[in-house]
Amino acid sequence: MKYNKFYALLILLAILFSSYRLYTYFSKKKSSVEVVEENKDLPLEESIKIESEVSKDVNLHSIQVNLVEFRETLNLIGEVSSDPDRVTKVSARIPGRVSEVRFIEGSRVRKGQVLAILDSTEAARSRSKYLSSLSRVNATSRNAKRIRELVTLKLAAEQEAINAESELKVQEAELRADKGNLLALGIPVPEINPDTNNSGVGENSGRIEVTSPLDGIILSRDVVRGSQVDAITNLATVGNLDTVWFMVKLFEKDLGKVAEGDFAKVKLNPYPKEEFEGRLIYIGNQIDAGSRTVTGRIVIKNKNHLAKIGLFGTAEIYTSEYDILAAPLDAIVSIEKKDYVFVEEKPGEYKAREVKLGRRNATQVEILSGLQVGEYIVDNGVFTLKSKVLKSTFGE
Repeated sequence: MKYNKFYALLILLAILFSSYRLYTYFSKKKSSVEVVEENKDLPLEESIKIESEVSKDVNLHSIQVNLVEFRETLNLIGEVSSDPDRVTKVSARIPGRVSEVRFIEGSRVRKGQVLAILDSTEAARSRSKYLSSLSRVNATSRNAKRIRELVTLKLAAEQEAINAESELKVQEAELRADKGNLLALGIPVPEINPDTNNSGVGENSGRIEVTSPLDGIILSRDVVRGSQVDAITNLATVGNLDTVWFMVKLFEKDLGKVAEGDFAKVKLNPYPKEEFEGRLIYIGNQIDAGSRTVTGRIVIKNKNHLAKIGLFGTAEIYTSEYDILAAPLDAIVSIEKKDYVFVEEKPGEYKAREVKLGRRNATQVEILSGLQVGEYIVDNGVFTLKSKVLKSTFGE
């Protein structure tokens, strides 16, 4: 009985030892297999052959790489804004009642075009005062001339002529002030017809025409017929939107890459296929403490007036130009965290080649090493070639 227990213990120990040896053996084998698989090199040194029919089906296409004029770009988001120097508010400038409105929102107007007509008692008084001053000046001028002629004939004293001429200067000063008042209020200056002694104003002396100060578009209408307005009432907003601003935010890290005068292209979200050309004309002088950005202003030509105030979009600023060896971005593929292109060795045969990349823009990337001028690389259908490389790797 005692020996039986001893033999059973030996057998149990033997079984445990054998199990441990088997476990360590298969663990090492699996680990070695994984290492082999992990370190297994891709067959990138081998050429990939593509039949002509397959090449047509996948639309394989190659281009020759050469030195090109490369424009480094910076992409920024922004918003369309109007140029404040090309937008104006049209005010009444004088109290009155709106008798006519000759514009609607969105209509195009010319400088000097009549937008509205007011009936104003103050305008009538201002015109009347000016005409009274004009009449007094004319009368005083004739009197001074007559006295000067009498002095010449020794029929009047010199002092009388001096007094008459002084009075004329006072009346002329008042006339200039009354005329300036009319101009400030936007009231046309009436003139007396010397033949009829009539100003031609008559019953319409209180009628005022409000005109557009510039060529542009009515951005807003703020008045209706019959409204009572005062001097500061805004009747309309007129803007010339032939050119507009595209306001962008420049981060600190990008300030050294751009300069005022850089060429830019803007794309607005509603029109992804339209490009608006312009220039970066201003870079702000103060960093925003919250966003750590500086305001940039791009002036763009408003093609077909598509750039509406407030639209968002992106600006591509061309910061510098170089002659470099460049490849299309579509020609670059990533394999095992490295960058490759497929070089066409001869029609139907391609080989993957590792390249080192440099600066890039929206369409091209600089090739620092791995390619020579004149070589052909695939720029369309690269993923077909990449799939063949990966298939051969995992298949074997």
